[in-house]
Amino acid sequence: MKPITASIDDAFGFVHAPRRVLGLDAIRFVMALWVVLGHVGFDPIRHPPARTLAAGIYGNLVSGPAAVIVFFVVSGFCIHFPYRHLQRFPLRTFYLRRNVRILVPALAAAAVGWGCGINVLSLNNSILWSLVCEEIYYAIYPLLAEVMRRVGIKVLLLVSFAAAYFVVFLSATNGSGDYPEYGIWLTWIIGLPCWLLGCVLASEFIPGATPPSRARLWGWRIAVALTSVLCSMLRFHTQATYPYTLDLFAILAAFWLRAEIRMGNADASSLKERASGWLEQLGAMSYSLYLMHLQGWMIWQHLAW
Repeated sequence: MKPITASIDDAFGFVHAPRRVLGLDAIRFVMALWVVLGHVGFDPIRHPPARTLAAGIYGNLVSGPAAVIVFFVVSGFCIHFPYRHLQRFPLRTFYLRRNVRILVPALAAAAVGWGCGINVLSLNNSILWSLVCEEIYYAIYPLLAEVMRRVGIKVLLLVSFAAAYFVVFLSATNGSGDYPEYGIWLTWIIGLPCWLLGCVLASEFIPGATPPSRARLWGWRIAVALTSVLCSMLRFHTQATYPYTLDLFAILAAFWLRAEIRMGNADASSLKERASGWLEQLGAMSYSLYLMHLQGWMIWQHLAW
């Protein structure tokens, strides 16, 4: 198949290399929307018992943290993909693009959030924790890329899983059961295996690889959705909270994303169809949606009253 020349984006659509892997924009938008639904909630019922039951069902069906984990995998893929074969790393260009495109919108969103009364410095009550993790992954990526070349990406992945669960089992927490409960200095270690799973997908990407059948693809989608529900139920009803389960969920998500990528890049016709899809187009706004949904909801509530 003739290579497709366009642009590849990171987890939220930031261009940094002259090649594009289609199918990821739609996933970015759906995951951003899933985070929004998890934060905003759904409250159509006024009778207290029914309201409690509906809230419990909805809360377990929509797992925003699981969607963030998918973002991590997508980000690892998109950062590693254009650099996976380079012998000389463009450090200055890489850091400039990453920081400008991540930090400038994030600072603007933080300013709006402060004006709305949102504590953007709280890791558990905002999306800041995931952006901090992303910034750390970008900062250390050149070192990670060198380690990948020397010892192999899968060895690095196994070490990262061991380090993540070492932190989970041995570090003190606030007992919230949430993924960022280990604080700003340790949460990125827990999330690193998820990000590296994306790097593994990028290193194994083969243009024109045989795509899965539609039935198999939907099987992966349903499996990921049901597993996210299971992780949510375990988080609220058992001791197996998100730090214990979401890294394992990331493995399943990586297999699903591999199937989505192969389907979206199988041939020219599917590429054209995928690129013109409305979900693919909405993917361009996923970072803005992710950054501003809490602020927008606060402003909407204010105006509604």
